[in-house]
Amino acid sequence: MEIPESISKLTVEGAGDRFAITQQAPQLSIDDIVILLKQQLSLQNYKAFEEGLAYHKKDPKSEKNFIKNLFFLYNDVMVKSIQTSSISDDVKNDVVTAFISIVNNTMQSIDAIYTLTGTLNNNKNIIDVQKILYIILGYVIDTIKRNNNTSN
Repeated sequence: MEIPESISKLTVEGAGDRFAITQQAPQLSIDDIVILLKQQLSLQNYKAFEEGLAYHKKDPKSEKNFIKNLFFLYNDVMVKSIQTSSISDDVKNDVVTAFISIVNNTMQSIDAIYTLTGTLNNNKNIIDVQKILYIILGYVIDTIKRNNNTSN
Protein backbone atom coordinates (compact mmCIF):
# COMPACT_ATOMS: atom_id res chain seq x y z
CA MET A 1 0.00 0.00 0.00
CA GLU A 2 1.47 3.30 -1.04
CA ILE A 3 1.17 6.54 0.88
CA PRO A 4 -0.62 9.18 -1.16
CA GLU A 5 1.74 11.91 -2.38
CA SER A 6 -0.07 14.65 -0.41
CA ILE A 7 0.53 12.73 2.84
CA SER A 8 4.08 11.76 1.86
CA LYS A 9 5.00 15.43 1.46
CA LEU A 10 3.87 16.06 5.03
CA THR A 11 6.32 13.49 6.41
CA VAL A 12 9.47 14.96 4.88
CA GLU A 13 11.69 16.50 7.51
CA GLY A 14 11.93 20.20 7.17
CA ALA A 15 10.77 23.49 8.55
CA GLY A 16 7.14 22.36 8.38
CA ASP A 17 7.80 19.23 10.45
CA ARG A 18 7.43 20.18 14.07
CA PHE A 19 9.02 16.90 15.17
CA ALA A 20 12.10 17.34 12.99
CA ILE A 21 15.35 17.69 14.88
CA THR A 22 16.76 21.12 14.33
CA GLN A 23 19.77 22.69 15.92
CA GLN A 24 19.48 26.29 16.88
CA ALA A 25 22.41 28.23 18.21
CA PRO A 26 21.52 29.79 21.54
CA GLN A 27 21.05 33.52 21.28
CA LEU A 28 22.83 35.23 24.16
CA SER A 29 21.85 38.77 24.96
CA ILE A 30 24.33 41.31 26.29
CA ASP A 31 22.59 40.96 29.68
CA ASP A 32 23.20 37.18 29.59
CA ILE A 33 26.88 37.79 28.87
CA VAL A 34 27.12 40.30 31.74
CA ILE A 35 25.53 37.79 34.14
CA LEU A 36 27.87 35.05 32.93
CA LEU A 37 30.89 37.31 33.39
CA LYS A 38 29.82 38.31 36.89
CA GLN A 39 29.53 34.64 37.86
CA GLN A 40 33.06 33.90 36.67
CA LEU A 41 34.94 36.85 38.18
CA SER A 42 36.90 36.94 41.39
CA LEU A 43 35.56 39.31 44.04
CA GLN A 44 38.19 41.97 43.26
CA ASN A 45 37.52 41.81 39.50
CA TYR A 46 33.76 41.72 40.13
CA LYS A 47 33.97 44.99 42.09
CA ALA A 48 35.98 46.61 39.27
CA PHE A 49 33.51 45.31 36.66
CA GLU A 50 30.58 46.74 38.66
CA GLU A 51 32.41 50.07 38.94
CA GLY A 52 32.68 50.20 35.15
CA LEU A 53 29.00 49.31 34.71
CA ALA A 54 27.91 51.95 37.21
CA TYR A 55 30.22 54.72 35.96
CA HIS A 56 28.24 57.71 34.63
CA LYS A 57 28.35 57.85 30.87
CA LYS A 58 27.57 61.28 29.43
CA ASP A 59 25.75 60.92 26.08
CA PRO A 60 27.60 57.79 24.89
CA LYS A 61 25.89 57.93 21.48
CA SER A 62 28.58 60.15 19.93
CA GLU A 63 32.05 58.78 19.47
CA LYS A 64 33.62 61.95 20.89
CA ASN A 65 31.67 61.64 24.12
CA PHE A 66 32.37 57.91 24.29
CA ILE A 67 36.14 58.52 24.03
CA LYS A 68 35.96 61.39 26.52
CA ASN A 69 33.98 59.18 28.92
CA LEU A 70 36.80 56.64 28.72
CA PHE A 71 39.27 59.38 29.63
CA PHE A 72 37.08 60.55 32.52
CA LEU A 73 36.89 56.98 33.80
CA TYR A 74 40.65 56.52 33.39
CA ASN A 75 41.25 59.84 35.13
CA ASP A 76 39.03 58.95 38.09
CA VAL A 77 40.59 55.49 38.51
CA MET A 78 44.12 56.88 38.29
CA VAL A 79 43.47 59.70 40.76
CA LYS A 80 41.99 57.24 43.28
CA SER A 81 44.92 54.89 42.72
CA ILE A 82 47.48 57.66 43.14
CA GLN A 83 45.79 58.82 46.34
CA THR A 84 45.93 55.32 47.84
CA SER A 85 49.40 54.52 46.48
CA SER A 86 52.70 54.52 48.31
CA ILE A 87 53.75 57.78 46.62
CA SER A 88 55.06 60.14 49.26
CA ASP A 89 52.30 62.33 50.72
CA ASP A 90 54.34 65.49 50.21
CA VAL A 91 54.25 65.05 46.38
CA LYS A 92 51.03 63.08 45.97
CA ASN A 93 48.86 66.15 45.39
CA ASP A 94 51.32 67.48 42.80
CA VAL A 95 51.24 64.15 40.96
CA VAL A 96 47.42 64.16 40.98
CA THR A 97 47.33 67.77 39.73
CA ALA A 98 49.82 67.00 36.94
CA PHE A 99 47.90 63.91 35.91
CA ILE A 100 44.55 65.74 35.83
CA SER A 101 46.14 68.53 33.79
CA ILE A 102 47.51 66.09 31.22
CA VAL A 103 44.16 64.31 30.88
CA ASN A 104 42.30 67.64 30.56
CA ASN A 105 44.72 68.78 27.84
CA THR A 106 44.19 65.48 26.03
CA MET A 107 40.41 65.96 26.17
CA GLN A 108 40.75 69.49 24.80
CA SER A 109 42.76 68.05 21.92
CA ILE A 110 40.03 65.46 21.35
CA ASP A 111 37.44 68.26 21.24
CA ALA A 112 39.55 70.18 18.73
CA ILE A 113 40.15 67.22 16.40
CA TYR A 114 36.48 66.22 16.50
CA THR A 115 35.44 69.79 15.72
CA LEU A 116 37.83 69.81 12.76
CA THR A 117 36.87 66.37 11.43
CA GLY A 118 33.18 67.03 12.03
CA THR A 119 33.37 70.27 10.05
CA LEU A 120 35.26 68.58 7.23
CA ASN A 121 32.78 65.67 7.25
CA ASN A 122 29.62 67.84 7.10
CA ASN A 123 29.00 67.46 10.86
CA LYS A 124 28.65 63.68 10.65
CA ASN A 125 30.43 61.20 12.90
CA ILE A 126 33.64 59.83 11.44
CA ILE A 127 33.41 56.56 13.39
CA ASP A 128 30.21 54.70 14.17
CA VAL A 129 29.94 54.45 17.97
CA GLN A 130 28.72 50.85 17.80
CA LYS A 131 31.73 49.93 15.67
CA ILE A 132 34.27 51.51 18.05
CA LEU A 133 32.49 49.89 21.02
CA TYR A 134 32.94 46.43 19.52
CA ILE A 135 36.53 47.15 18.50
CA ILE A 136 37.32 48.17 22.08
CA LEU A 137 35.34 45.20 23.46
CA GLY A 138 37.40 42.84 21.29
CA TYR A 139 40.59 44.54 22.42
CA VAL A 140 39.57 44.35 26.10
CA ILE A 141 38.56 40.68 25.89
CA ASP A 142 41.81 39.74 24.15
CA THR A 143 43.83 41.72 26.70
CA ILE A 144 42.04 40.01 29.59
CA LYS A 145 42.72 36.61 28.01
CA ARG A 146 46.40 37.44 27.57
CA ASN A 147 46.72 38.76 31.14
CA ASN A 148 45.00 35.66 32.52
CA ASN A 149 47.26 33.38 30.48
CA THR A 150 50.35 35.24 31.73
CA SER A 151 49.27 35.10 35.37
CA ASN A 152 48.43 31.36 35.26
